[in-house]
Amino acid sequence: LRNIYLDKNKVCILFVSASIDKHKKITMSSYHGILEEYPLISIDSFESHNYTSTMFFISHIHLDHLIGLERPEFGKYVAKINASIYMSDISKQMLSTIPLYQHLVPYFKSVPIDQPFTLTIQSNDPVQAKKKDGGNI
Repeated sequence: LRNIYLDKNKVCILFVSASIDKHKKITMSSYHGILEEYPLISIDSFESHNYTSTMFFISHIHLDHLIGLERPEFGKYVAKINASIYMSDISKQMLSTIPLYQHLVPYFKSVPIDQPFTLTIQSNDPVQAKKKDGGNI
């Protein structure tokens, strides 16, 4: 779950943990990954419908938040536009050790938790974001 707070040219994303019934299939079916207010930013979704985004975020490394990340097509898209994939340092360290994601390691960028950082999206409008620690990696 996430709460997104928007202010002019600033985005604050609050990542929180949620309990999930371990017997239910985990999907992100209600969330397509693209921020409505900033359609060039995708969070936790790396499927073909996200190939219009120019920057990507991983909130934490649960499998339902990594769908499509392993696909060669996603790697080709990221390489073609030289996109960054932002995540916490611990997520970057862990994903970097998994062979399935080795082709993306050059695009992984760690961001500080609970510290604002500014990103410039393709339209050259500055965006400020803050990764909140939600108890997940």
